[in-house]
Amino acid sequence: MSKKNVSGFVSVMGALQGFITNFLAAFTKRGGTDEDLHQLLVGSKSEDFINQISDLAMKMVKKAKPAFPIFKTITLGVYESVKAYREALTKAGFRIGDWATDILNKIQVSQSQVQLDLVMRSVAELGFEEAARYDAIYAKAKELGLQLCPAEVGPALRLTYSDQPCGEWLWIAMDPLPDSDGGLVVFGVAHGREGRWLAGDDGFPDYFWGLDGQFVFVLPRK
Repeated sequence: MSKKNVSGFVSVMGALQGFITNFLAAFTKRGGTDEDLHQLLVGSKSEDFINQISDLAMKMVKKAKPAFPIFKTITLGVYESVKAYREALTKAGFRIGDWATDILNKIQVSQSQVQLDLVMRSVAELGFEEAARYDAIYAKAKELGLQLCPAEVGPALRLTYSDQPCGEWLWIAMDPLPDSDGGLVVFGVAHGREGRWLAGDDGFPDYFWGLDGQFVFVLPRK
């Protein structure tokens, strides 16, 4: 066993010992006796008790929402129409891909200014160990307390992320929009060798994304 594994084992055992001590104290405080404890732990229903404790622990773990660092805070509704977004993107020198052009015409633009906190997570960071379907990625993110982005986040983020590092490709986690051929497309915000793009890619529920695929989600404000 490596030093790292030994350290982890010692840490877990220490935490487990603390849990047992606290459990015994709470059990005794509530009137539990040694005989009651023996019945719970080694009696005929001990397996049921252990399973109940395990199920409760898993529910508590799933409810615990990890802290996500905010990647960007953007404002929707700065531009009042798709035409205004398109003109702003062109003026700023951003390239618009064919798929992005297609679905840009179909987004709903907020008519009032709304601020959104965005977080960025890869498929691997969401907890997957292999390539995952788009619908599974969204379901996992929702379980962690994240939300899909309004489609407007695509052009809005592209306009505010002028310092995007070269080589980075971000995909907007959103309800996909149909293109002119009937395909489902999601926006991408990318910086490649040919410049900075508002791009588009496959948004079908059964489309698989690799572990390094980076998605942008909304972090709800409390």
